Amino acid sequence: MTDANSRQVALQNLRDFQEMSYADVYALIRQKRFGEAKTKYAAVLKSMGIELFSAALTVNITSSHDVLLECMSTIASSVSEPEKIRAVGFDLSTHAIQHDQNGKLSQGIEVSLYSEDVYDFSNASDEQIQMQCESTASEWQGCFMEIDSVALDGLGQIAQQFQDYEKNQNNLQGIIENEGGAVIVDPNAIARHVAKLLVAIEYHRYMAEFVAEVEVPSQMVFIIGEHDEIEVPIVFYRVGEQDAYIAEQPEIPAVQQNYHT
Repeated sequence: MTDANSRQVALQNLRDFQEMSYADVYALIRQKRFGEAKTKYAAVLKSMGIELFSAALTVNITSSHDVLLECMSTIASSVSEPEKIRAVGFDLSTHAIQHDQNGKLSQGIEVSLYSEDVYDFSNASDEQIQMQCESTASEWQGCFMEIDSVALDGLGQIAQQFQDYEKNQNNLQGIIENEGGAVIVDPNAIARHVAKLLVAIEYHRYMAEFVAEVEVPSQMVFIIGEHDEIEVPIVFYRVGEQDAYIAEQPEIPAVQQNYHT
């Protein structure tokens, strides 16, 4: 095998790792195995010895759930027909990144309210809602009744590290060409992917705890996801019933960690 061919194999290994690890994290999140997922991918990031995204190893959202409740209440009070609210979207988003007066960055989420007029959340099956969540564009995308954003304490440092990396990199696709034109894998891009998975795990842990505590006036669907490719798997909960839940997903094989170049 030529050197160029071996690098092509390494590139394919990278893509395979990204796809498998994302699917693995998605399954663990749906099963609420957050501690296991965090330990697993923190070990992957540590083994790479790359300091660029070190904040992902200790990421911890500390915001009170009251900040989300207050945001929901505020935007609900501004809609003309609040009784029609049947879903709330919570999207980790670059649109919700803010800087304080000292220039310190904080990462936030967008909170969107959706009406039964845009999608029949109440009567749709779990499979139908899941299909919408996994589609390129759901039927309710962009059709919110009202939207606002709220900052979450604990994600600012890693968000800053992501921004610094993107500002200083010419190629964010995980591919580098050497002087001879051969394609090789960028180890920093691999580490960035794993760091984003760790953010996703922590975000879903925080939101699962919020969902377990929240009380709503009627049955609703909470859609937990992302905007702008922060790599957060989209899951949904039905709330306002005796127990909020998400459908279980079967175990999938363990990821083969062949992420080295």
